[in-house]
Order: sequence, then C-alpha cells, then structure tokens
Amino acid sequence: MKGGIVKIPEYVTREEVNRVCKGLRIRDWTKLKRAEVLPKEAKVILAKLNTEKMKIDLEEFRKESKLNLSTEFDLKMPMLQITILS
Repeated sequence: MKGGIVKIPEYVTREEVNRVCKGLRIRDWTKLKRAEVLPKEAKVILAKLNTEKMKIDLEEFRKESKLNLSTEFDLKMPMLQITILS
C-alpha cells in the first residue's frame, strides 16, 4: 500500500489496560517507556492465571509467556495492545 495509511485494530483499549493494571496493582503499562515486565508484575499475573496452583517457575513464566515481547511490540505502535501469550 504505497503512501497509504494502514489501520491497526485496537484489541484492548488503553482505558482497559489502565483499569486492569490498577486492579492488579501493577504499573500502568500504557505509560511504559521500556518493554519490560518486572518480576513482581509477572508474579502478580501468574498468581491470577495459575488457579490450579501448578508449580511454574516465575522467571520461566516471565520469559516464555511472551509478556516482554508483547509490550515491546506495542511500544513501537501508536496504541498499546497488551496481550498475554502462552
């Protein structure tokens, strides 16, 4: 598409990301300057997702869940689309 504008769909609004971050009591990911999920944030997210109480290594979850990849991609885009991929 030469000279055209590509419209990227907004899957999760900035407001929703802000609301979820507040609810989880983690940093507001809409304001991140660097694509990095802190270990303490990964711990909070894992605790919410791991309802079966499986033994999951926190650092492995943080690396392998693609949390960092997702935020890194989103910081390069005009809007923030945070997703948790497993």
